[in-house]
Amino acid sequence: MDQHQDHETMVAFTRFVEKTYPMPPAFAQGYSPTEDEKKAYNVARTEALAKRSAAETQLLEYKLKRGVFSRETVWETAKIISAADFWYLYGYGVKELQLVGMRATAQVAGAGSSERGHKLMNFVEDINRNQLLWSNVEKRMYVAWNSNRFPLRLFPKK
Repeated sequence: MDQHQDHETMVAFTRFVEKTYPMPPAFAQGYSPTEDEKKAYNVARTEALAKRSAAETQLLEYKLKRGVFSRETVWETAKIISAADFWYLYGYGVKELQLVGMRATAQVAGAGSSERGHKLMNFVEDINRNQLLWSNVEKRMYVAWNSNRFPLRLFPKK
């Protein structure tokens, strides 16, 4: 992996860490929090920072193949199982990194799911039926999308 790819990977990893362990929202300007609110905010902020730091430290274990990642069987198994299963099986020693890894591998990689919706939308509303109200199109799409057991007949034959 060249330096540019490594930088992009780290930027993406940092974004996932920030989404997985978000910082607590700051108090609104002009609002004076109570001592308990300040204390709770500081505790939440400290916990988020600690988990972010732990995830970044644990990434080094993964990259340098230390700890559980030092075993050859881990990497042989990684070739035959999904990435989500990999983090489920081998992330037990690096809990913060495991959560980030599982979140990252749960992302949809392709546009297939949205393309199915577009295909159905084109079927429901085509050139001949472009005068339909959006509410009617939405209802017909709902029926078509959820009618897996029945033949797709949105428009009866005349």
